Amino acid sequence: MSSRPLLLTSALPYANGPIHLGHLVENIQSDIYARFNRLLGRDVLYVCAADTHGTPIEVNAKKQGLEPAVMVERYRTEHERDFRDFQVSFDLYSSTNTEENRRWAERIYASLKAGGHVFEKPLEQFYCENDQRFLPDRFVKGICPSCKARDQYGDVCENCNKTYQPIDLEEPYCVLCRNRPVRKESTHLFVKLSGFAPFLREYSSSPALQPEVRNYVTRWIDEGLQDWCISRDGPYFGFEIPDQPGKYFYVWLDAPIGYISAAETEAKARGQELGHWWTGTSEHSDDGEVVHVIGKDIVYFHALFWPAMLHAAGLARPTKVHVHGMLNLGGAKMSKSRGRMITAREWLDALDPAYLRYYLAANLGPSLDDIEFSLDELKNRVNSQLVNNVGNLANRVLSFVKTRFSGRIGALTIEPDTRASLAETCGNALRGFKTLNYRYAVQQIEAMGLWANAYMQSHAPFKTFKTDPDVALADVTLLANVLKALGTMLQPIVPKVAEELFAQINVRPKNWDDGVAFNLERHEIGTPAPLLPPIEAGALEKLFAPKEAAPVAVSAAAEPAAPMAAEMTFDDFMKADLRVGKILAAEAIPKSEKMLRLSVDLGEGTPRTIGAGIANAYRPEDLVGKSVVVVANLAPRTMKIGKTEFVSQGMVLAAGGGARGLSVTEVPADVAPGARVK
Repeated sequence: MSSRPLLLTSALPYANGPIHLGHLVENIQSDIYARFNRLLGRDVLYVCAADTHGTPIEVNAKKQGLEPAVMVERYRTEHERDFRDFQVSFDLYSSTNTEENRRWAERIYASLKAGGHVFEKPLEQFYCENDQRFLPDRFVKGICPSCKARDQYGDVCENCNKTYQPIDLEEPYCVLCRNRPVRKESTHLFVKLSGFAPFLREYSSSPALQPEVRNYVTRWIDEGLQDWCISRDGPYFGFEIPDQPGKYFYVWLDAPIGYISAAETEAKARGQELGHWWTGTSEHSDDGEVVHVIGKDIVYFHALFWPAMLHAAGLARPTKVHVHGMLNLGGAKMSKSRGRMITAREWLDALDPAYLRYYLAANLGPSLDDIEFSLDELKNRVNSQLVNNVGNLANRVLSFVKTRFSGRIGALTIEPDTRASLAETCGNALRGFKTLNYRYAVQQIEAMGLWANAYMQSHAPFKTFKTDPDVALADVTLLANVLKALGTMLQPIVPKVAEELFAQINVRPKNWDDGVAFNLERHEIGTPAPLLPPIEAGALEKLFAPKEAAPVAVSAAAEPAAPMAAEMTFDDFMKADLRVGKILAAEAIPKSEKMLRLSVDLGEGTPRTIGAGIANAYRPEDLVGKSVVVVANLAPRTMKIGKTEFVSQGMVLAAGGGARGLSVTEVPADVAPGARVK
């Protein structure tokens, strides 16, 4: 592991609502990395900030009768409290609404201008005549022009990650009043992103990006980089552009700059130069390592816009941008904007944060795979592995030492093969943490816990104590060393559980190597006690139970139904032959994020092959056995996706919206395949 200083950041949560479980995926992931690197003895600075600018902030503050600065500070304080209670160990949780961030935003803007990268041009925007304001990206929704997903924001599609201009949306509507906006022209500032293409192509091939992300960036460059609008019209809460009265920096210009300003603030508090952490930010530089942890929904901004800004300003690009997948519940992304979330405070009021930290670590690998949140898996994994495999083992071993050996272990005897095997397991966990493959690290922890429990059971010191207490003492001495190693490996994941375990063993490892070393002997332990209670039956189900809906007035945030199609005659309708089909098999198609290939029984003897664009809503195995409605007389269509080619012989009907975003039209299982839908 490098001895270079490590500056670690998480993406900045928007100060317009509470922290929820979707945020915590990222912040727990990055916190584990910070704690692990501190355990290695590295010089670590872990910072984040509340993202505080933009029209949503300004509008929400107005509704609450508050100044925007007052409202965002209230949310920032709540965020900081919730992260602290989830044991996220930020060195500083700052804000983008600071003078330091303004100064850096103006400096980077000036560098972009000086490099000839900024130009003006008229921009056609959506304007809401009802609310009398231009609609920024997040205040207009519609159909993605690329993948056709509905209810997508005006800047980036959450379904396909493609960015676009708001006016590219199909069937747009204002999220404030639900009316269709008009187009209106205003002059804005743009960055010619294509001018950075050679630099970005080189950056995209570097180890800074995961292979999947490199592929995304390469494709975007090959498709042609679009000019990036960096200004917004007032009213807007943000930094006014120095030479453009009435124009404000777009939030995505000053938000990532918050990484720099937060690091600078904390560095000064430590009596350090910012250059100790970030190359190019001062005359002094220790060539620090900069690691961003972000979600895959903001890759475009962090892998294109952000490195281009840094390059223009002569600042070092991030050493690593680690991208994680989304937290899904019932097949759909968990997020505030989609109305699908459990807040951090709701969890803390009901359950120990260690449960979630351990569960997420057990599911976080090195790639962009989504986490399908499972209450059963969470409960079973925590209760069987963390509570029983580690907690109960510790209580059995240490209580035995306390009662039978007056709380003191003996000399350590360990077979060379056993020492080598245990050391290999610790080494594997080390590699898992280094590569942010926490799933692999947890597998090593669980394997060592299982080994220790089996050793306790087979050697049975509680029995051998009666006939050979020296052997029993040697066995529990070895197991006390295993518990110390388990505590060390658990320390980045569940720090308070590890601290309690160390207190019971009466040790305080100096670092990782000391913690996993099997060197504890003739040592007096502390006071044994249960480490962590199991998750009680029904506790998770109660937390995740649907909330009773409060009466809702007509809201500015309500989303309209899709416009009705033009009228047709009954004869036109009867041309569509709708049949019940039973899905016999379903498979994902390589190179396609949305298409599944289905085998459907329509009662014809030979199943039909049908392509269905529902992969974002359903896993293939979830569809098998479902009876659905099929347009049976649709003309066959040849579909070619990558190297996969097949003829689709029908269409499965589905409805947009709901928890999944897209739901197939199901029919009771007792209706036979081929039955006519009337």
